[in-house]
Amino acid sequence: MAEVKLNQRLKIQLDELKSLATNDHTPAIFILDDILFNVDEVINFNDPKERLIIGRIFPTSDIFREGAFQIEIKLPSIYPLEPPKVRFITPIYHPNVGQNGK
Repeated sequence: MAEVKLNQRLKIQLDELKSLATNDHTPAIFILDDILFNVDEVINFNDPKERLIIGRIFPTSDIFREGAFQIEIKLPSIYPLEPPKVRFITPIYHPNVGQNGK
């Protein structure tokens, strides 16, 4: 039963990500490029595989406002009990982002 509730929560959060690319947000803040897992799949905490989301962020800060940065979001098998891992695929110079994009 807990797995079904987690799936529903994940679907709601993915819909929220998708909504960031709609006309409500001009310019777009985030565009969801790909979801590399089956959203309807029942999450099993014993399954060690991560679920992958690829998207592009469009920062609004003065320094990065002209760019779009592709990111990778890995959801651990026990998400939301463990936070996602985010990595910049597009190279970016930022004090909080290492050379590997993490």
